[in-house]
Amino acid sequence: MSLTEALADPVRKEALIVAGLAALDAEVDELGGIKGKIIETGYDAVVKLRPGFIRSNVEVMLPSFAEVIDPHLAAARQTPDLNKYFTDSADTIAEDLLGVTDARAERANNAVAKGIYSKMRGMAAKYVANAVPRLGTLANKHG
Repeated sequence: MSLTEALADPVRKEALIVAGLAALDAEVDELGGIKGKIIETGYDAVVKLRPGFIRSNVEVMLPSFAEVIDPHLAAARQTPDLNKYFTDSADTIAEDLLGVTDARAERANNAVAKGIYSKMRGMAAKYVANAVPRLGTLANKHG
């Protein structure tokens, strides 16, 4: 089953959202270095100041993310090692995912949010690529 198909089932969709939020929290918690601490601090501030903001954005963007991940998930399932596929393809998958966020940022009406996104976009690829193996496991479980 693909992630896109899984999203049609409200129970599976909710499980995917919950698992995705847990994976996001884990990725942020594991960030190291100064840039990681800056991201972690910003993330924690958003969670505290705008409860539900992260979840609502995950819900809105999940169908587009699923469309991007589904071809990679299908290809990975054809290999003997799904995790290796996602690890080896992490940079490509990260750029595909960031294409979704780029498009959303381009449509945003909030100039401040657009500015912050454009400043952080350069370093985002590294962090997203690091998260891709965990995402592969999640996608395989829920898709």
